[in-house]
Amino acid sequence: MSKTKTKWIEDAAVTADKLNTDVAGVGLTGGAGTALTLDAASLTAETSPADTDLLIMERASDAGKRKIAFQDLPISSKTAYVSPGGSGDYLTIDAAITALGQYGPILILEGGVTHTVSTTVDVRGVQFRAGGGGYPDITAATGGKLTTGGTCFNGCRITVPSGFAGTYFINVDDPPVAFRECDFKPATGKFIIGADSSLTTCTTYFINSGQSLQDGGMVDSGATITVPIFSVLGTSSMGTMQFGAWDVIEDNQGIVDTTGTITAIPSNTFYVNPGESIQTRLDSVGSNGGEVILLPGTHSVVTSLNITQDGTVIRGVGDPTIEALTSTWTGGTTANDAVVNFGSTDGTTPVNGCTLRDIRVSVEPNIHGVQINGGTDNHTHEVQAYSTALKSSLRVGILFTDSTTAMGERFVCTGCLATSDDSTTA
Repeated sequence: MSKTKTKWIEDAAVTADKLNTDVAGVGLTGGAGTALTLDAASLTAETSPADTDLLIMERASDAGKRKIAFQDLPISSKTAYVSPGGSGDYLTIDAAITALGQYGPILILEGGVTHTVSTTVDVRGVQFRAGGGGYPDITAATGGKLTTGGTCFNGCRITVPSGFAGTYFINVDDPPVAFRECDFKPATGKFIIGADSSLTTCTTYFINSGQSLQDGGMVDSGATITVPIFSVLGTSSMGTMQFGAWDVIEDNQGIVDTTGTITAIPSNTFYVNPGESIQTRLDSVGSNGGEVILLPGTHSVVTSLNITQDGTVIRGVGDPTIEALTSTWTGGTTANDAVVNFGSTDGTTPVNGCTLRDIRVSVEPNIHGVQINGGTDNHTHEVQAYSTALKSSLRVGILFTDSTTAMGERFVCTGCLATSDDSTTA
């Protein structure tokens, strides 16, 4: 089991003592020459520390042929490994969703094999991740369809073969949807995404993705979408994505083919995937302000996020969560500390005209959820601040205070929820 990029422990060499000292934690069993067994749903912080980039399980007897990679830890409590060959928790995507439900599961798909979808499966709020060994190929069969909303595909191949009876495979029922480092293979006359009913807005993100089979298209040409928002970010060697006549927002990488309008992403707009640094993007916002957009999934943080420039907007798409866990938190736990800070925590340098919106903040450490440290015209909209552990002193979900230099003015809070799951204060 690897805890860093360079450290490997093979099961044949692991004794019970070594298992306890090197890879201790709930979720790992075995050793002393027997195969290591990983229960991803039970992993603890000791098993996957905050600085883990990639957690890999390798069976020594397979001579490195079978590796299961888990990226962007920590892993959800509803995590399952899907293997059509029977070596995982479930044989099919459909079986996994039936057992785990929507909204929250992370499905790790065995790589290098085909995952056939032959019925309509509701995968709203689900994250798909590649399990190593090549692209997991999510393939449409007759009668197959994925109904999406707040869904994120990571490192997957999406195939719509010529024998597929429908026109498109992925039904964008409740946008947004994000594809990260994916490959698309639609056959002639077939499309990757479409809509079963008319959509007012269809927001879809394609990050470092490409289309290796260009016979078909990315978006159903017959879909009824009033405001199509297809954003293509980053680069890919897989091939140019075919968008037909749809308008596309692109970051000037030239990896789309469309007869529609191509709009460049503003230079002061930054997209953040789960596992990437939100603070790095906040630090990139200049003095004229900018927008940091969090894509669907769980964004784990270990220290406070600090908004330091006037006019900064942090906005979520697809109900992302900013999560702070006590087991990994290395930031402060004083009365001045929060997961998200507007301005400096001591109130000496407030910011103005900043907004946090459409985001869930999950708080386990003894800190506030969101703290607005003075300033003028700062806003929170549709923010859900949850306390998920007992606090030893008074902490609140959303806190507005004056700065030490001036009174705070015109703070606007709309549609927000501050609650507690099992703590003494909200």
